[in-house]
Amino acid sequence: MARLKRVLVSLVWVSLLIPLAACTRERGISVVTTVSPTETHSQTPAVGNNAPKTELESAPTKVPPETISFSPSLEERPCALWIPAGDVVDETVQCGYVVVPAERDNPQSEEVKLAYILLKATGDNPAPDPIIHVSGGPGISATTRLTVVELIKRYAPLRETRDIILYDQRGVGNSLPVLDCYLFMGNDAGEELQSKAEELSRCQEAMRNQGYPPETFATAVSAADLLDLMHALNYPAYNLYGISYGSRLLMSLMHHFPNEPLVRSIMLDSVDTLPEDFSTAYIAGTYLLQQALFESVFEACAANPGCAENYPDLRARFSVLARQLNQSPLKLDEFTMVDGDTIYRNFFPFNNAVQNIPYLPRMIDELEQGDTTTLDLIRSYSILEPATRTYALPEMPEIGQELLDLYLNCEAGGDETQARQIALWDADSQEVADFLRETCDPETAVAAIEITDSHPGIFNHIITRFADDGILSPNKELNSKLNCTEQYPFREDFAEMEQQLRAAGMPNFFIEQTLETINLNSEGCEVWVDALKTPTPERYGDYPTLILNGQFDSLTPPAFAQRAADVIPRAQYVPIPNAWHSILGNNGSCPTEIILQFLADPEAPVDAACMKEMKVKFLQPSKAVEENGEIQMKPIESKPYYVNDLEAAYGPPSQEAFGSAVFLNWPVRMMIWKT
Repeated sequence: MARLKRVLVSLVWVSLLIPLAACTRERGISVVTTVSPTETHSQTPAVGNNAPKTELESAPTKVPPETISFSPSLEERPCALWIPAGDVVDETVQCGYVVVPAERDNPQSEEVKLAYILLKATGDNPAPDPIIHVSGGPGISATTRLTVVELIKRYAPLRETRDIILYDQRGVGNSLPVLDCYLFMGNDAGEELQSKAEELSRCQEAMRNQGYPPETFATAVSAADLLDLMHALNYPAYNLYGISYGSRLLMSLMHHFPNEPLVRSIMLDSVDTLPEDFSTAYIAGTYLLQQALFESVFEACAANPGCAENYPDLRARFSVLARQLNQSPLKLDEFTMVDGDTIYRNFFPFNNAVQNIPYLPRMIDELEQGDTTTLDLIRSYSILEPATRTYALPEMPEIGQELLDLYLNCEAGGDETQARQIALWDADSQEVADFLRETCDPETAVAAIEITDSHPGIFNHIITRFADDGILSPNKELNSKLNCTEQYPFREDFAEMEQQLRAAGMPNFFIEQTLETINLNSEGCEVWVDALKTPTPERYGDYPTLILNGQFDSLTPPAFAQRAADVIPRAQYVPIPNAWHSILGNNGSCPTEIILQFLADPEAPVDAACMKEMKVKFLQPSKAVEENGEIQMKPIESKPYYVNDLEAAYGPPSQEAFGSAVFLNWPVRMMIWKT
């Protein structure tokens, strides 16, 4: 339940990267304090005389790229991770930093350390070109303990034939320094400031004084960092996989570095597309795409013969139902009313739970009858997520709370105990039992061991509580900074936005929430000194590119993916039916098969025939299902449904008995449960 609620409000985006010199594939990567590749290189977005239009007039003078020369180096980093069964720390899972200058045109500037994790291929004779995972957000870390466990699962089929590289873009996760105004401001962070703008002004001053100017934290700079990662790790070529914001970072790389020979292929998953003025959160068009997704549910039903037959004219019926419920809300109890807003709030995409979509036609059909059975299921989060969605851990069983209560009585604190807990990830029951006997009093240990013996893997849930790495992901500071400098500059007038959304007939609550959010997120944005002047031009390198986007992705709608597909020279766009945000590892075997085809030969068209089985399977109407014996409908408490108002409008209804209910048939069919 908690997981589902988290999914409904989640944001998703992506980051990761790159390579170095003196190590053999057979032995893996030898991490040393400093290793320089055989040739130096410059990896800086075109600046100086070659500056793109996005270059700020107020930005410091840049040295022309041909005169800049530095060598990224590798540095050791301990792998304090939860290591899943089958992996071995420092062997199949290797950790390190790639060190680059903060100011890319000044090799003598302060260091930035990009944290990376190398997951060695699990199969024999892996391909020589690994996959670099680029996380979203912006600001999501790919190297936190819990995230690594999840990504190991999601990349498992791809890892059979290739190494996987996870990395944190600068300012995020385990990369150093973390973009955190409180850390940069130090003692000044405790001062009471008058506004968000004053806080950000102070923060920028502190960043610059410490050698990390605000302009060094930007998408184009992170794209250049990614190339440094590739050069440092020293593979012959790379396949780049970006999710959500990670796809935007990769598009930035494709624009600024259109001819990089190390890039073998690019995969864009759930595309947060460039240019910035098209996909910004500060224009009405972005939110009107939510209306398009809303309409797409009705279109999917109309295109499905069974749904179209069972629920004819569904879109028109929805409008009539919402209007009637606004005029005469349905009273569930003394505290709860169902009105038109309620229906919108529980309808995709205003409720992001894609698993509810097969139920939505039935919900409309039932509400026309005064029946809230399906609505109650949706409102109570009772419809489960697809089993294909991947998480680091399964939902904790109920007995897990009992184990947690027991463990709170044990000596679980201290660095040594935490290190032992970390090492117990996926441990067998005997190892867990030995630890509990040493850590807990005898009576508690016996009770806890009884649970861990009978529920293999349950102790992982305890480890997540007591041995987390404490890294906040996404990094809200970086997220806010890039939002302010790369999206806010292309805003529309908020009052005009509101007019457009209202003219499109979007629900009031959604418009109000949208305006509240953009006003909150824009607070202080105007003080950042490195805001883009113009969006990134739509010119991209000729890289083989696979684009995947969910049919029902409400975070990065399909229109974003289509825009990218239209302008990337060698793009293959594969819309994934009945899918939400973040495709890899969350939608069964079909998308994975498509990705594997593309990796085998990025130049060849992929065969996406398997997607035919992924289309939405809409539920039959309640009456038909009950008559077929598929479910037993539970009678709901009596809900008077404004019969007098309907009789006044439509005249006396015809009546039809059905089980414990009576159908009153007007142009809208109502169900009254007998008392």
